[in-house]
Amino acid sequence: MEANKLNYGKLANLVILAQQGDEMAFATIYAATVKNQLSFATAFLKDARLAEDAVQEAYISLFKSLDKIKDPKTFVAYLNRINFNTCINVKKKYQRVSQELQHAQQEGHTEETLNVLPQPHEFGNPAEYYNEIELKNELSNAIDKLPDTKRAVIIMYYYQDMTIKEIALALACSDRTVKRQLSEAKATLRRNLLR
Repeated sequence: MEANKLNYGKLANLVILAQQGDEMAFATIYAATVKNQLSFATAFLKDARLAEDAVQEAYISLFKSLDKIKDPKTFVAYLNRINFNTCINVKKKYQRVSQELQHAQQEGHTEETLNVLPQPHEFGNPAEYYNEIELKNELSNAIDKLPDTKRAVIIMYYYQDMTIKEIALALACSDRTVKRQLSEAKATLRRNLLR
């Protein structure tokens, strides 16, 4: 079962089985949903390793709280909410560690950093490729500067093709709130990118 073609009815049945202790059902749930969860976490955190850690923590949390899911049909929204909250916690933890490292560097400790530049495609115009990379980087940087909820809404809507209703369920808010957040986020991105 591919992540972008989830059958919510089958997932609901698997959730019921997993709540009854069926480990294979939980493994199937994981296999069917992990790709989307990792995609969101990677886009949100901008770091593949942090995203993997966040998703792993999210599934551990899911496993521990399976009995709290009263309506198995809302499982995907429940999982999305756990993943979003876990990503926020991982981000905060990472920022704290980064600040500690910066402080250590200011104290005289040095670390070498290797920045690897993206390589141009084998085919195509290199100037166009780097212009495209530059535009993507500008957009990515502008999205990174958005508050967490607005950034999550943008990622879910544009990068994961989630509906307003699915985002509202994932973030535990109303459709109207998602629409407002999306509108405000787009307005902020336009202002920042047109400077």
